[in-house]
Amino acid sequence: MGFGGAVFSQDRPNVVFVMPDDISHNAFSYFNSNGPRTPNIDKLAEDSVRLTDFHVSPTCSPTRAALMTGRFNDAPGVWHTIFGSNQLRTDEITMADVFKHNGYATGLFFKWHLGDNYPFRPKDRGFEYVAWTKAGGVGQSPDYW
Repeated sequence: MGFGGAVFSQDRPNVVFVMPDDISHNAFSYFNSNGPRTPNIDKLAEDSVRLTDFHVSPTCSPTRAALMTGRFNDAPGVWHTIFGSNQLRTDEITMADVFKHNGYATGLFFKWHLGDNYPFRPKDRGFEYVAWTKAGGVGQSPDYW
């Protein structure tokens, strides 16, 4: 039994997306043997499927919108990080919606940056369990739009 009544099964994998912000893959020893030692991340990488051909946008919100929807960031309406341009259109289907529809428990932990207020919050977008920082990070002002 998992959290929130979700059943963990051997028939399908657990799925965890780790998306660090403003850091290169070269910061991890799994990818850069001359870089800093990151044994726990190395172990996670060894035991995981890695997505190695994802193209990021110049700022974080458009990149997150593309990951959440599987679409180029302009399609779901996210083209920057400020003044409401980071809010994922409400009619977009997110990966959390798809996982939840298929019986997975969904959670988002830490950064969202795709809208802070209803109906843009992660809990409005398919995530059942949320522990997040509003805005782009600690110390920044949340959206008031």
